[in-house]
Amino acid sequence: MVDGTATILGGPLPALLYLRPSFGGIFDYSESVIAILRSQSPPRSVEVLTVVTDAGDPLLEGLRLARKIRARPGVIYADLGINDAAMFWAIYTVCRERKVVLTIHDPGAVVTGLFRSDRLDHVPAIRRIARKAAFRLERRAGSWLIQRTLRSCAERLVLNAVVSEVRGLPVGYLPHPVHNASRIAHPLPEPPKIAFLGYWGLVKGIEELLEAYRALLPRFPTCRFVIAGGGVGPNDPYEQEFRRRVAAVSSRIELPGFIAPAEMDTFLSSLTALVLPYHPELASGASGMLMRAQEAGVPLVVTDTPMLRAQVHQDHVVMVPSRDVEALASSLAGLLADQPTHNARAEGEQLRIHREHGKVVVGDRLAAILGRLAT
Repeated sequence: MVDGTATILGGPLPALLYLRPSFGGIFDYSESVIAILRSQSPPRSVEVLTVVTDAGDPLLEGLRLARKIRARPGVIYADLGINDAAMFWAIYTVCRERKVVLTIHDPGAVVTGLFRSDRLDHVPAIRRIARKAAFRLERRAGSWLIQRTLRSCAERLVLNAVVSEVRGLPVGYLPHPVHNASRIAHPLPEPPKIAFLGYWGLVKGIEELLEAYRALLPRFPTCRFVIAGGGVGPNDPYEQEFRRRVAAVSSRIELPGFIAPAEMDTFLSSLTALVLPYHPELASGASGMLMRAQEAGVPLVVTDTPMLRAQVHQDHVVMVPSRDVEALASSLAGLLADQPTHNARAEGEQLRIHREHGKVVVGDRLAAILGRLAT
């Protein structure tokens, strides 16, 4: 340690400020990442800040984070996930301060994807912030045409500001570490159980999944059909409407809400398959739920989107076209009819994940990234 700063490969490195969202798969994996960061030799100073993304005023939360980020001369920002306005402001401050980004998301999907001007308006948090700024401006305008023009200009100003700051930002890609170091064989659950788990929304594909369930219910009377998770924030309108739609289809479709972290391993071990029917528009670089299922050896049915395709070995999972209810229902029926074969395929994926994403492997990768940053 030199003046409170760790050194590696002969160069100084600042203490690390680790920012993580307060929910989601990335929050779960941050526990493993933090342990790896603190196990580096020489030991590093790691301060963890959890960004409260589901309560309070996101703008005030973002400003609070901005002050902390600016106070540290060489912060490495970890976990580049844009799922809330507070996270957006934290990322924007990192960019303004020209900080280094260390992320378990694929920078090919996030940095060069989300941070392109033609894609930024697809990012929900950025869109919400831009529209909020536009709304404040247009309240001062008189006519509808002036209001519309001001809204468009305000949105573009916000988006262009982010683009100009992010270009050229250095990024280190850290493969996601396994959550559980030991590999456990996945059982054949009885009765069978198919489930989705995650945040609900149109781009998550749960509406197509509901229709696929509708087709499968009479064919598989003993199977349990589950759509776990829920909306973002309390009293989410989409969640309330979707629950009404599910109730209109069948009382056999279970809606257990979110699964507590302490119960996640038990929940995954009870599944015949996990279904992730995402749409290509889903703005993310990695799926935390997919990571957990892969390392647990759960058979997977996923849509063929760039994000999911990049995370799986296609010989080990079932891939279906996005938004194709018939293909989704057919694939699930085939899996239920031959569970041992799909369990064996999932074991191959589980072995690959533990081999390529074990904590030792990820720790070595992290040390190499930090070493390059120090030179």
